[in-house]
This record gives sequence, C-alpha cells and structure tokens, in this order.
Amino acid sequence: MNKNGIIKSLKKLALVTASVAILALSLSGCTYKAKGLESFKFVDNSYIVVSENGIDTLHKGDIITEQSAFSGISSTTPKLEFDCGTEIHTSQFVSYGKQKPSEKKYDEVCEFCFGKE
Repeated sequence: MNKNGIIKSLKKLALVTASVAILALSLSGCTYKAKGLESFKFVDNSYIVVSENGIDTLHKGDIITEQSAFSGISSTTPKLEFDCGTEIHTSQFVSYGKQKPSEKKYDEVCEFCFGKE
C-alpha cells in the first residue's frame, strides 16, 4: 500500500471514529443543558441583597435549589428568581426573609422588584 492509500485509510478511520463518538454521546443523553432537574423553593418572597462587582443591590424574590431527579444531588449554587423577572445562579447574596431592611444601607434598590408592592 502506498503513502496516499494509508492517508486515505486514516482519514476514513478518523471520520468513522468521530461519527461513532458523536452518535454515542447523543444517545447517552449527554447534552449541554442538564435534564431531569427538579426545583424546590426553600425561601419564598424574601428580601435579597446580591453583591456583584462591589455593588450591593436589594431585590425581592425567591431562593430555589435545583436537584437532579436521577441522582438526588442538590446544586451547590442556588437560583434566585426576583420579582423583576431576573433569574441568576449565585452564592453572593444575603436573604432577610419577610422583614424589609433599610434601603439606605445598599448601593442600589431594584425599582422593578419594589414597583409591584
């Protein structure tokens, strides 16, 4: 077999290997977006202060943990769903429950969260 024949054979083998790998991953359920998550709201309608880039912003909303339906393992970072419609995953927050803290203590107050009160 000459050099060109070996290169053609290796190209075909690489193409077949890549195709089989992609097919195997797609059939195994490995995707970018996690499937089978169950959400549990563990703090409802709370005053929440989020710290981002040195700015503390007061919001109002829910704190939710997500758990895999298959393994029962909870996510390490909770999801915050604010009344303004924003959803973020962060561990940089403080929850005050039902008691509204003084707005003067914070750099910003989300006007969309408190416009509905």
